[in-house]
Amino acid sequence: MKLHVLLLTLVAVLLLSSPVAWGAVPDWDLIDSSDQFDFFHDMAANVTTPEGLVIVTLKAVYTPEGKQDAQKILENDKRYADLAFTLYTYDLNCDAGTSRLRGVAHFDSKGGKITEFNLAGKTAWEEIPPGSRLDLVQGQACPAVPVQPAPRAPEAPAK
Repeated sequence: MKLHVLLLTLVAVLLLSSPVAWGAVPDWDLIDSSDQFDFFHDMAANVTTPEGLVIVTLKAVYTPEGKQDAQKILENDKRYADLAFTLYTYDLNCDAGTSRLRGVAHFDSKGGKITEFNLAGKTAWEEIPPGSRLDLVQGQACPAVPVQPAPRAPEAPAK
């Protein structure tokens, strides 16, 4: 009986520790499309740090033309022959309107990771240009600044 309870407890722990159980299934929102790639933001992956930064994950899914261009940039390295998409992770400083690249990971068409680069703390903060893809992501990921009501003029004393 004790073994049965132990096994059920173990199964429950495994199920509850699954990302699906905690709502961490990717929630890819299409931000932009071009002849190079479709660009997505994973809303479910947003994390706010104790310092108030928002960490976001973005995905570029390559078109055939975009894949060719990416392979040229990657110097036609044979590891990238089946390149399908790239994940980018950014830190956003919502208050300052700046971002810095935190990581890049390239994947093949089967979802296998080809390469990964951890850039946390190694890249400079950059201003997020208005109207850019990151500006659109910032609009989704950053908490809205509460609108303060306009101050009311003092009322005239009653006569």
